[in-house]
Amino acid sequence: MFDFINQLIFFAGEHIQGTEMEIPGLYITGHPPAPPEKVYAVAYISAGILFILAVALQYFLKKHLLKPKNTGESETENPPPVKYRTFKTVLIVLMVVLFYFLSLEAALQVYVYYNPYQKFIPDPTAGWKINPNIQRYYQNPEGVDPKDLCEMDGLLDWEYTRFKEPDAYRILVYGDSQTMATPWVGDINLTFPKLLQEKLRKAFPGKKIEVINMGVSGYSSVQGLLFFKNIGLLYNPDCVIVGLGFHDAGQSSAPDKDITSDNPWVKKLRTLLYRSQIYLLIRKKILRRRVVFRDVLKNNRPIYRRVSKEDYRENLKTFKDIGKKNNLLIVFMTVPQVGFNATAHADYVNVMRKAAEDFKVIIIDTAKSMSGFPLKKQEEYFVKDKVHFNYQGNEFMAEQIYEVIQPVLLKKEFKESGNNLKESDE
Repeated sequence: MFDFINQLIFFAGEHIQGTEMEIPGLYITGHPPAPPEKVYAVAYISAGILFILAVALQYFLKKHLLKPKNTGESETENPPPVKYRTFKTVLIVLMVVLFYFLSLEAALQVYVYYNPYQKFIPDPTAGWKINPNIQRYYQNPEGVDPKDLCEMDGLLDWEYTRFKEPDAYRILVYGDSQTMATPWVGDINLTFPKLLQEKLRKAFPGKKIEVINMGVSGYSSVQGLLFFKNIGLLYNPDCVIVGLGFHDAGQSSAPDKDITSDNPWVKKLRTLLYRSQIYLLIRKKILRRRVVFRDVLKNNRPIYRRVSKEDYRENLKTFKDIGKKNNLLIVFMTVPQVGFNATAHADYVNVMRKAAEDFKVIIIDTAKSMSGFPLKKQEEYFVKDKVHFNYQGNEFMAEQIYEVIQPVLLKKEFKESGNNLKESDE
């Protein structure tokens, strides 16, 4: 029986559209989207108890709905019409099935609400995002109404809402886990976007400069662009720093553009499905099975880059075009890792450098700056995996960005009304 169920799950994983959505990034970055075994245990126990109740309910309904009327005649002497009995039988089955799945869904919803387990949850557009519940559970600052937290949009930052005050200058920083950074430095305020904000506020006292961390683990430029178009623009930014590219070079059994979707109908369907804990548990079970068989699948299926270099360049151009259309300052940023060229994805870094030159976009080339250090020195800026920054690495990133951004802002001045910058007449 269990072998049959496993085969069914494996078959579903091969044929259900979008089941590998979470695999490329989350498993690569060490954040599996599957819940711990205790959540499955709760589901199995609840399913077992509810199955017993469903059988009892079926017996009760069958006894009362199919029982002949009290006319003194036995059921065998004057049985109800066949159609009548068939209708009631179908009705009983539907009532029992509905009771079973609604009760199971309710039990799981209550358990997961009070026991958030997943740092990331499926997102109908970009594939996954930071779980607002778990972030609020661990990091909700005192005195802040949860509905006012921007992490409701899947951000690891609690200081800002979508509403921007008229005198504020807002910078969004897009990236992956290196930008998100919190698991490695332990505090939101020690990530390089926050350290950058501190530096800029000191350089421009009296000016309300806000730097919002839009980094999400495992994000490629496809996901970051969707995140920017659907969520980022709602924050009314003045400047957008794009530090994506590391995961674009990663391998997957399907390109990101074929897995993610900005189609409104697809988003509505996925949004509906993602609200069901039963669906998510089954889906996560499928994902786990797919990881187990990943090596087998590689021999039978083509392997793609998550984002081709051509698509990566086009995504960067789209960032630039949206920025121009909305009067935003767009800045490209390379993000280093330990290595001879201070990068593990040199081809994509070179694509960004060429794109910045062709599109006339400011670039902050932190990979180039890091490559000037010997390998032993580079390792001082990273944790043991040599990819994610420690505090010293976040400070290095903040300083590199500051050195480029500060002169740009220095050549400008805030308008007395509004939140845009204009060129100085001096």
